[in-house]
Amino acid sequence: MYGSSIRPTGLLALALPLALLAACWQTGEGDDDTDGVADECVGPYEPFNADNYANQIVRVDAFGEIESIRRAEDFSAASFDEIEDLYLNSADLAAKVASRQDDHPYAQVVEIGAVLDQRIRDAIAAGKADEDIDVQAQVVSKTLQRFFFLSVYHYVAQTQEAGIGSADAQKGWDEAFGYYGASNDGASAEGIAGTMTARDGEFGLDLFQPVYDGLVQGKCLIAAGDLAGIGPLVETIDLSLLQGFAASVVHEMDEYAEDPLVKGAEGWLYWDIVADYVKATDAAAWQVVEDEFELGFDAIDPQAVRDAVTGAFGFSF
Repeated sequence: MYGSSIRPTGLLALALPLALLAACWQTGEGDDDTDGVADECVGPYEPFNADNYANQIVRVDAFGEIESIRRAEDFSAASFDEIEDLYLNSADLAAKVASRQDDHPYAQVVEIGAVLDQRIRDAIAAGKADEDIDVQAQVVSKTLQRFFFLSVYHYVAQTQEAGIGSADAQKGWDEAFGYYGASNDGASAEGIAGTMTARDGEFGLDLFQPVYDGLVQGKCLIAAGDLAGIGPLVETIDLSLLQGFAASVVHEMDEYAEDPLVKGAEGWLYWDIVADYVKATDAAAWQVVEDEFELGFDAIDPQAVRDAVTGAFGFSF
């Protein structure tokens, strides 16, 4: 289980031995650090290459536009035409969602992309038909967050595959960074990086920074030829994101009384991101939450869900 206001136990400071960090990073004099993510990396360090994640930025920006649409005062069934256009025509976003696999070792459904794509398409169709438009918009939003999460993990985890070269590893790490949604200097956060920042502020967590730092330090290790050292970073990035989505379930349960149907749907959509992990690590908690959501989004006991999720992740809030 994992602490609420600290990074996952055993993975503090990205779980890298101090000697390894010292060998990788130096501070003080800057070199060709045009993207602002590091002062100097004994390496040579390869800065994030925007050419490698230009499409990822377009997809995360499309998510941001969808968020703006669903929050607008004039949001209506007609708004789903624009949402559909963004989904279908933003750097092949729909096609990428449909082809995404869940590479986690605990994944119950590996070929999850087609499921996520159909979920989004069904929500758009229902929204156009004026059926619970607030719920349908949340389905689109949270399902895209799941896609970004799976994509970050895919690209950082593949670095550990046998035979991968440094160039492919660097490109993959760049693509993961693009899907995370942080600016190069870490000063702003969109997409799932924005979700991590929101939960940090709400619950006093430390989630955004471990992911950002891990992505930066991964670039350093790749440049140094130390692909074996990537493993702890992958774990930290993944577990920090899982914690953020679990905390988002809690957030929705805390606001459940405001609109049980919408908040229940949001809670389930975030739960669906972490459910396989919880099933593998705390089957009892998983069963409690599953049983509650089986009752229907507007018929659950939010405290029961909250208690099970906070217990499974060791949260103390």
